[in-house]
Amino acid sequence: MNSLILEKRHLLKLLPISILLVIGCKPTTVYVEKPVEVKVMVPVPCPQPPVIKRPVLKPLPPNPTPSQVAEAALRSMAEVMGYAEQLEVLLDAYREKK
Repeated sequence: MNSLILEKRHLLKLLPISILLVIGCKPTTVYVEKPVEVKVMVPVPCPQPPVIKRPVLKPLPPNPTPSQVAEAALRSMAEVMGYAEQLEVLLDAYREKK
């Protein structure tokens, strides 16, 4: 009978410890109600730039008059500005998008 009482005492002492161990082993899974977006940089191959034809400017005639020089300057500016606009359009494909 004494041995049974000792065993019960030991069991009663071990019971709280065993309950704590079982509770401590409970999985702690956290569920998120809405998805979380994670931004990761992904390398993307960059296409080769297109070949752009430069404008060929018309040369001045020998001994040009001032009006011929002015006309040639205006014509050259118009061609170079058109060339610059084409370059901007092509370069837009390579710029970072915001």
